[in-house]
Amino acid sequence: AYINNFDIRENIAGVRSSLGLCPQHDILFDTLTVEEHLRFFAKLKGCPNSTIQNEAFEVAKEVGLEGKFKAFAQSLSGGQKRKLSVGIALIGGSKVVILDEPSSGMDPGARRQIWGVLQKAREGRTLVLSTHYMDEADLLGDRIAIMAEGVVKCCGSSMFLKKLYGAGYHLVIVKSSDCDVDKLTHTIKSAIQAAEFESIINTEVSYLLPDSESSKFPDLFRDLENRKSQLGIISFGTSATTMEEVFLKVGDTGHHDDDDDNGTVAPTHNGVIKRENCFTNFAYENEKNHISDSENGNLQRVFGSTNKIYAEKRNLENEESEKQIEDIMAFNKGF
Repeated sequence: AYINNFDIRENIAGVRSSLGLCPQHDILFDTLTVEEHLRFFAKLKGCPNSTIQNEAFEVAKEVGLEGKFKAFAQSLSGGQKRKLSVGIALIGGSKVVILDEPSSGMDPGARRQIWGVLQKAREGRTLVLSTHYMDEADLLGDRIAIMAEGVVKCCGSSMFLKKLYGAGYHLVIVKSSDCDVDKLTHTIKSAIQAAEFESIINTEVSYLLPDSESSKFPDLFRDLENRKSQLGIISFGTSATTMEEVFLKVGDTGHHDDDDDNGTVAPTHNGVIKRENCFTNFAYENEKNHISDSENGNLQRVFGSTNKIYAEKRNLENEESEKQIEDIMAFNKGF
C-alpha cells in the first residue's frame, strides 16, 4: 500500500510525515499541555525546529484552543480534547488525514467551528472522515460512502445519492385555523397526481412531491400563492431529500446494483467490496470537484488499504489475500 506515494514497506518515515490521524477515542497524555502535544507530534512528522512553535500556536488557534495553550490535557473538557486530536492530525501539513468521528462530543457551535477548520484544511490534502452526523457528511464530503452491517452499500457525491435514494421533495404548509385540509390535499393532487400526504403536526401539513414531477412545481406554487387566503395557507416551502433520509433508506433496502455517472453502489464478492466497482468514475467526479490526480490516487490507496483489511478479516485463501496481509504486517511493524 502507498500513502502519498510512499510505500509503507520501504519508506515508513515518509508515511509518518504525510499521515495524520484523529482516532475515535482521544489518545492524549494527561501531564502534557496542549502546546507540548502539538510540538511533540509536529516533531514526529518531521517539522523543522525553527517552525514548530509557530505552527503549534497557529493550529491551536485554528481549532479554538489558543486560550488553553498552556493547559494540561487532563484539565480539558471532552469537546476540547476532540479539538486537540483534530489539531494533532492536521499539524505538520499532513497530506493524508484520517478522522474518525472528529466532532463527536462537541456542542453545536464547536462542531461548526471544526467543520470550518476541515473545509479550510482540505485544500491540497486527502481527508478520509467517518461520522454519524449526516449533515456533516453532506457538508464535508466530496464523495460519501455509506456502510451498513459492515459493508459499503453505496458511494458517490451527495447529489448522486440523494437522486438515487431520495423520494422527492417535501412540501410543508403552515395552515391557519380555518384551513380545510381535504380541500388543500385535493388542490395539490389536482396539480400533481403522484403527490402523497405525509403528515399533519399542529399547524404544519406535509406532502411528498416526486422528483419526476418537478416540471409541474412552478404552476402548483403559483396556484398556492394566489389562493393562500382561500385555502387557509399562512406560508409554505419545500425541502429536498436529506442525507439522513438517504442513510435510513440505504440501511432498509440493502445494496443495489445500479450505477450512475456521479457515483456507484457497490456489489460484493465473498463479502469483500470490489474496489474497482466502488470507486469507478473518479475522473468525472474529480473534474467536477477540482480534485487533482495525486489526491485521487491517495484516496483510492487509502480505501484500497481498507479493502485489504476486510480481506484479512475474512481469511480469503488466495495469493492476493496473502499479499495484502504481508502489507498490513509490514505497516504495523513500521510503527
